[in-house]
Amino acid sequence: MHRREFLALSGLTAGGLLLPSFFGNAIAAEQLLETIDPALKKRLADDALSAAKAAGASYCDVRIGRYLRQAVMTRENKVQGVMNGESTGVGIRVIANGAWGFAATNELSQAGVVRAAQQAAAIAKANAKFQTVPVQLAKAPSYGEVAWKTPIRKNAMAVPIKEKADLLLGVNAAAMAAGASFVNSTLFAINEQKYFASTLPSSTKPAASSAHVPACPRHAAWAMNTWNRIRPSGLSCQVVRWSIAMPMT
Repeated sequence: MHRREFLALSGLTAGGLLLPSFFGNAIAAEQLLETIDPALKKRLADDALSAAKAAGASYCDVRIGRYLRQAVMTRENKVQGVMNGESTGVGIRVIANGAWGFAATNELSQAGVVRAAQQAAAIAKANAKFQTVPVQLAKAPSYGEVAWKTPIRKNAMAVPIKEKADLLLGVNAAAMAAGASFVNSTLFAINEQKYFASTLPSSTKPAASSAHVPACPRHAAWAMNTWNRIRPSGLSCQVVRWSIAMPMT
């Protein structure tokens, strides 16, 4: 999570419970455990690569991303709100006539990715008119189809909301018992699922082949607790973070 997103989330309880734009579309908690069919992602990537090549691109890469976020917010002995959000889309990058072109779509269909690939190629050709030096990619090895997952002990999205709320309320109770006059706490959970494919040649396949990365899920979860106690010198505020998963890198 970027610092801007963290600051926005940390101010939710003070500014209301409107879903921030980066949270995406509101979904049910059960949907946080769902995944996109890998076969669908591969078909969409292949469709985009083929469309880009047909539109005149000498290189193309495709990124299919699904970003899941959850926030549980409490104050003193009450749960103020729970937010579950999803953002999904496809980003396409091409080189055509020696220049870069970019396009994206949130339509996970053949028509959607083909249209985005064609748009990226058209933008690249337009950019080429002002490109003084053609883009040349550095040589890099191809790894074929590989997958990677963040090594975590427990998927934060699979932890019941009640357990998360109980954890926060327990922290709040401890702060109040220690003399706090006000306390709120918020738990954030993030899951990123990414699929990458490009037209870079494989070491065992012809130059027209594509290299795919089936999935790159990343997880992170932490909680922020703030409590205040009035002192003669003014207001005291302390922040504590708790993590149940490896932070994102």
